[in-house]
Order: sequence, then C-alpha cells, then structure tokens
Amino acid sequence: MTSCQPPTSNAFHILFICTGNICRSPMAQALLQAHYRHQPKPPNPRVQVRSAGLAGLDGQPAHPLARTVAAEHGADLTAHKARTVTPDLLMKADLILTMETAHRDWIIERIPALKDKTHRLGRRRDQDIPDPIGGTEDEFRQTLQQIEACLADWLPVLPLSATSGTNHQ
Repeated sequence: MTSCQPPTSNAFHILFICTGNICRSPMAQALLQAHYRHQPKPPNPRVQVRSAGLAGLDGQPAHPLARTVAAEHGADLTAHKARTVTPDLLMKADLILTMETAHRDWIIERIPALKDKTHRLGRRRDQDIPDPIGGTEDEFRQTLQQIEACLADWLPVLPLSATSGTNHQ
C-alpha cells in the first residue's frame, strides 16, 4: 500500500461502500471518524469521511444493532441516514474502500477510471467483510471487530486529520 496524501488545497475524501448503507459502511465511517476525533488536528491535511450503499436504503437510519455495537466503540451512528452511491460521489472520492470484492467490481465495471483508488477494506487480510444484516448482536459485534482490524491496516497510509462527513440529510 502506498501512502494516501490529500491534495494541498482540498479535503481528502474517503468513501466506504457496502450494500444498503445501514450496517457495514456506516460502522466503518463512524469508527474512522472516532479515530480522527482522538488525533491532533493540524489545519492540513483535511479528511472527509463518508459512506454509501450500492443499493442504499435512502434516508433509513443505521441498523439498531449497528448503532449499539458502534456506540460500544465510541462511534456514533444516531444521525446516520443511508444513501445510494452516485457517480458524482464516487468521482469526488480520493479513496474508495468497499466491504466486498463484489462491491469493488461493481464500481470498476461502471467507472473503470476508478480502479486505482477503489480497494477492498480487507485487502491486506485477503478478506471480505460479511454483511451482518439479519444476524445477532454478537454477529454485528464480530463484523465491527473485523472492520476495526482492517481499518488499522489502512491507518498508516491515511492522512492525519478529519473533517465531518456524516450522512445527514
């Protein structure tokens, strides 16, 4: 992995992608934002963290179990509103992190120019992040722990400071 450095004048945009944008990608977004809240915040670089779904359940809140397990890790999903990914959102992103290989493939099939900035969150561990929808609280917790572990692999190459990029409508 190479270092992901933001442009000098604009924010660096990180976009997490899953299927419905109510479980995995919002948990990843909230966990990374929580991480950044505990870091020193120099004026630059600025990072904006967002999430979306390939089949986003537009306007829906995060799944109740996702909110519960995220809160246990200091990540707040109470204001999250799901959204469907758009070409514009993808094109504005500097780094796109998907939960599954199928999500990455879907994006690259539609916009091949995004290949170099679209990666599976779990690529260093050679794993997809399974969808916990329909699962128990423990399964949601396991998914969140997988997301945390995979995020830790990305932290050394991400910029150091974040700005808010919550999915509020």
